[in-house]
Amino acid sequence: MLPDPAAPAHARQWLRDMLGGFGPPRELLDDTLIVVDELVSNSVVHAATPIVVTLEYSAGVCRCAVTDRCASGPLPRLLERADGSGRGLRIVNAIASAWGVERSDAGTTVWVEVGADRASG
Repeated sequence: MLPDPAAPAHARQWLRDMLGGFGPPRELLDDTLIVVDELVSNSVVHAATPIVVTLEYSAGVCRCAVTDRCASGPLPRLLERADGSGRGLRIVNAIASAWGVERSDAGTTVWVEVGADRASG
């Protein structure tokens, strides 16, 4: 998808459409939508390159990855509370069962797993 302000909404709709057939718990779907929205928003703002979102769903766990073509610059990371921005990854960290960053010459991928155990509280 293109790195424009509508990209997070497109990603959310795509995820709803893809996951809808699997019937995940509502909380799991909502949590996955929140974290993917944040990751796509970050790619739009910080990479400004085309974005690819992937999804795997198995055994009550959603694994999503957001990849952009930014192969340089700082890696996504949790920032201190006093920083003026960067709180989105704190949300991702609070919701996700696991998440991480992979960098290659082709770009940056931020992946996240949201598990049914997390979604149920």
